[in-house]
Amino acid sequence: MDSYAEYVVAFLDILGFKNIINTEDFENVRQIFLAIISEKDAKIALTKAIGSTDPKGTSLARYNQILREELKIHIMSDSVVVAAPCQFPQSLAVVIDVCMIIQQKLFDLEQPIFLRGAISKGNFYVDNNMIFGKALVNAYIAQENYAEYPRIILSDEVQSGMDNTIINEDDLLRDDDGYWYINALESYIDFPAWDGLEKNPKYKKLRNKIDQQLSGYADSSVRKKYLWLKRKLNDIEFKASCY
Repeated sequence: MDSYAEYVVAFLDILGFKNIINTEDFENVRQIFLAIISEKDAKIALTKAIGSTDPKGTSLARYNQILREELKIHIMSDSVVVAAPCQFPQSLAVVIDVCMIIQQKLFDLEQPIFLRGAISKGNFYVDNNMIFGKALVNAYIAQENYAEYPRIILSDEVQSGMDNTIINEDDLLRDDDGYWYINALESYIDFPAWDGLEKNPKYKKLRNKIDQQLSGYADSSVRKKYLWLKRKLNDIEFKASCY
């Protein structure tokens, strides 16, 4: 019989989507949705190799099982839902990694697209046609009221009881307001792989987009989001200068 199960659920909102719909042609809008990774693509992109002496082999095997059998991704207009069942402690790592790769693929578009989102856990139901539950509502509310900036946040409560051993320590950062968030900017820029940020095309693309948005007048709530992004890029510049 169908019923709720406890899930880790991320609710992601595509920022500026109303303006995109009003100003961009069909193909540009279509490219945004084509960039969002599917469950099938996630299995290919995120499956982790397991070495015979890998102390995390059991955790990685479970991680791969969640990708193959349990991961759910739903697109609803300007929103994306990513979910995996809490019965597997590695589910949080899977959801974080999928959110990371979705944001990075949207960064890769000719005009980078930013996400705001939140991750929750709790009762959730999903089938081929429907998704609903407290975890989804809580993730939506947190995205709407607490994420505030172009970041994907999660609370200490979400991490409590989950196995974080296969979450890369650089994938999460604690922001000034105390929320953890997915470190998509730094991961995407990958500054150690380039000879200085000035030669890093990914950094320059994001910097140009942010500077362009801040060069003129804008609604105060929109401007606040891009000022946050600018501060985070400045943090990356400082870190790169010390590298």
